[in-house]
Amino acid sequence: MQGKTKQVRFRNMVAYGFGDLFWGGSFFIIGTLFMVFLTDVVGLSPVEAGTIVALGKVWDALLDPTIGYISDHLQTKKGRRRVFFLFGIIPVAITFSMLWIPIEGSHMFKYTYFILAYLLFNTAFGMVMVPYNTLAVEMTTDYSIRSKMTGIRMLFSFILLPITCCAKLFMQIP
Repeated sequence: MQGKTKQVRFRNMVAYGFGDLFWGGSFFIIGTLFMVFLTDVVGLSPVEAGTIVALGKVWDALLDPTIGYISDHLQTKKGRRRVFFLFGIIPVAITFSMLWIPIEGSHMFKYTYFILAYLLFNTAFGMVMVPYNTLAVEMTTDYSIRSKMTGIRMLFSFILLPITCCAKLFMQIP
């Protein structure tokens, strides 16, 4: 890469790493508990629960490059990435909550609801995390500083792991 290397303060590295609490935590909880929730609480079959997750992955594979393209080409007074954080975090919180509502209704209604809820969550999550994943490269061209930033980010993710592992204790999943 060419250009002048930007100085990144330690507090900026920590602030960057703090974002991984959200990333690692939410997907660890979804990865370990969502299928159990869909089958044991909602009453969907394992095939239906797996289909919901698979559809979410396909949607994510199509959506993330689109969000990346938009994020790369967007020009605002607040910068290219910040607008995604500002407008994306509330939909992420709402849609994450929607994933854990044990709704009532017909079997088809529940199945359709959780497909839509998971797709909406993946959309909102992508709006925040695709731009977030580009920040280290935009903050500095120095490889060693980016490595430190990534290390701090992984440390935050690692710190959250025991907390999210205990999440099942607080949920009413049989």
